[in-house]
Amino acid sequence: MGSFIGHAIPGTFFFIFGIWWLTQVMRRHFLCRQTRQRFRSTATFPFVYCPGQRERSVPLEPIVKMVMCVLGIVVEIIGGINHESHRFDSIGNAQHITMYFFFALSGVLDLLTMKGWAPAGTDYVGVVIALLVEGALFKFHLYGRDELDVLIHTLLLYVIWLSVIVLALEAAYRNTAVLPLLRCLLTMLQGTWFWGVGLILYNPFPGAEPWEPDNHRSLMLAVVCFSWHVAVNLVIVIAVGGVTACCYRNKLHYSQLSTSSTVPLKSLQKGGTGCGGGFGEGDGEEEEEGDGEEGGVKVGDGRDIDANSDVEFQAPLVRK
Repeated sequence: MGSFIGHAIPGTFFFIFGIWWLTQVMRRHFLCRQTRQRFRSTATFPFVYCPGQRERSVPLEPIVKMVMCVLGIVVEIIGGINHESHRFDSIGNAQHITMYFFFALSGVLDLLTMKGWAPAGTDYVGVVIALLVEGALFKFHLYGRDELDVLIHTLLLYVIWLSVIVLALEAAYRNTAVLPLLRCLLTMLQGTWFWGVGLILYNPFPGAEPWEPDNHRSLMLAVVCFSWHVAVNLVIVIAVGGVTACCYRNKLHYSQLSTSSTVPLKSLQKGGTGCGGGFGEGDGEEEEEGDGEEGGVKVGDGRDIDANSDVEFQAPLVRK
């Protein structure tokens, strides 16, 4: 990572996953409100935008995670080779390879959990272990560095340790959307701050003035930049939440105006989109049938398809 590219690549990976998780948490939250079911968080999410049920059952998220980590490992191996001796002799790159390996391993655990071949919650354990290893690597990555380098990596360490705490709490308290949203925010922040660290230490733009590493003004400015990274990512979370809320509000309005179908309660209680079996606050409508049949929840055809597409894929995680 002793270059701008070395910081930009992991930063891009973290930001992509943060945005992906954010859109899926928001989608699941508002869908659970519409179906009047309790929200239930998961460490990974199915790719419900594929056209067919068979395609939607493919665990794309862990596969993409593993592929990205393998690409990162290849880049670090190439960058760590001494072109004179033709040997790998960069201990810094070895640390980064170790970080990528543990995140790839968490992708394997995600895959096993999604397929039901590992106990529920194993995917959370994998991500927490990967973050702990990342934090330990960066903690002992700073000895002998100048003040500015130590400061900006220490700020990154704060984000990593907070991510560990939030993920551990999320694994224990699965029926709230607040903790998954914090996870998304911290993951996005880690991604953008990787880019910030790369720009501060290895600015690739021609004519850019280097930062003075031991100047107090530079240290203060670095903290200001980090604070604005927090602000920008928080604005992104709010914006995605607002757009998702508007989309589902319009979808609900359309469903109420169009011909709606009655879905039996048992079909919704199987865990649609990661929602729990119990009903919570929401915008769905419950209706009693007068001929002795079970009650149901009126939803439009689009919502029914959307819910069921997420049900089967997450079944191992929400099965009672």
